[in-house]
Amino acid sequence: MNHLKTLKRLVFIGEYFYPANNAPGARFKPLVDELQAFFKVHIYTSSISKDVKDYNITTNFIEFPSNHKGNFHRLFVEVIYSIETFLRLLFSKGDVYYITSPSFINCIAAACYCILFRRKYIVDIRDDYPQVYFDTNLIKKEGLIGRFFKWIEITIYDKAYIIIAATDGLKKNIERHTKNEIYLLRNGYSENMFNWSNQKYDIFTLVFHGNLSKFQDIDLIIDLAQKIDEQNLDVKIIVIGFGFHAKRLESKLPNSLTYLGSQPYEEIAAIIQRAHVGLSFRIAGKISEDSFPVRTYEYMGVGIPILITPISEAGDFIQANKLGYQFNPGESDEILKKILELKDNPSVYHQLVSNVLEKKSMFSRERLSKEFSDYLNSKIQ
Repeated sequence: MNHLKTLKRLVFIGEYFYPANNAPGARFKPLVDELQAFFKVHIYTSSISKDVKDYNITTNFIEFPSNHKGNFHRLFVEVIYSIETFLRLLFSKGDVYYITSPSFINCIAAACYCILFRRKYIVDIRDDYPQVYFDTNLIKKEGLIGRFFKWIEITIYDKAYIIIAATDGLKKNIERHTKNEIYLLRNGYSENMFNWSNQKYDIFTLVFHGNLSKFQDIDLIIDLAQKIDEQNLDVKIIVIGFGFHAKRLESKLPNSLTYLGSQPYEEIAAIIQRAHVGLSFRIAGKISEDSFPVRTYEYMGVGIPILITPISEAGDFIQANKLGYQFNPGESDEILKKILELKDNPSVYHQLVSNVLEKKSMFSRERLSKEFSDYLNSKIQ
């Protein structure tokens, strides 16, 4: 009991936590588990976690908006949700606050609380907001709201105790705005769920999973499937997820393409474990070039080679370490040629699998979380 009294108090703020059926829900559980070795952690999150008894959790009454809704509806509800977060934090007691982004609006609310009341905070940047708003034309960069969001973004960086970035690209973008310390904490995969298996689908199978946002290149997947059908190839594609592009996949599709919609996170791991190759197709642009999608780590976790578009940070890493290949989005013929090479040349395919299995331990969420929590504890002490 004396030890518990000496632990510093950490308030963790994120829109999703265990048992949310998405990447953030899975990502932050191992991080909080490791942080609890050094801190008394109090989590502020959405109502999805209201029945969880294993953690000290406060949930918002207002539900965080799902990606099933339109952008403007989501933005409006997100603002209301974030106001509630701010009000709840007025009654919080923390020595340090850990704020996640996205949600960018919720991050703004939590950071404003910390700045106004002089609380020490860490900001964990997983996506390039507000740039995402600008690239999707939700908000004009040169407009009043756009300029205000950029000012808020820079202020949050300047006032932070520690800034965390999920990718090198994000880290470099942040470095242009602040001289504060930036810690690279990659997304990784959960080693409790994503593991290699030698039980594969009978037909050579490609898999894509994740949020079907505007940045995902669903057209390329459909184009590949049409080429597979036209050439009567013994290859199939599975797509898992929900979001902006879901309606495209709910209409008539090529025979080689199967859309499974949203699936429980454990089921996603079981499906991609049986696939032969993982796909991470995104449209061209700065957001995609700086990204290292969570799905790519999870493909590593199950030990399958990866095909990536566009030429990007993730693609450079995958190609340099011989874990797969990267392409420009318009190169569907070249991508199909590589798929057939992997299918018909076992020595090439198994060498890639061997390379992935050798590198995967570097990106275990459990390992990355422990490294960060050790670092944070030593810095605060």
